[in-house]
Amino acid sequence: GGPGFSSLRPHEDESLLSLTVALNDMSEYDGGGLFVASTGDLLNGDAGTLMCFAGGLVHGGYPVARGTRWILTAFLYVDRNDSRREKGYVLRKILGEKGGE
Repeated sequence: GGPGFSSLRPHEDESLLSLTVALNDMSEYDGGGLFVASTGDLLNGDAGTLMCFAGGLVHGGYPVARGTRWILTAFLYVDRNDSRREKGYVLRKILGEKGGE
């Protein structure tokens, strides 16, 4: 695995839209992919594949068994100052720590 996460447990993003771009080909790793909890789908693709989904969609990163899967993520928000969650809420939720709501 690389310097990041080898997987991410199912979670929701705070963003309106979330984007993931594959940066390397699937031949460079085994496993990995975007797991969609509501459908059970596992989505993956070679370098350049873009996945765009609602931030509120429960999703996770399927474990990488061999090699390194490189992705670029981006989050799109509505520009307003009415956030009801404290800073770091999403990271704590992903890592399984308590607090934030």
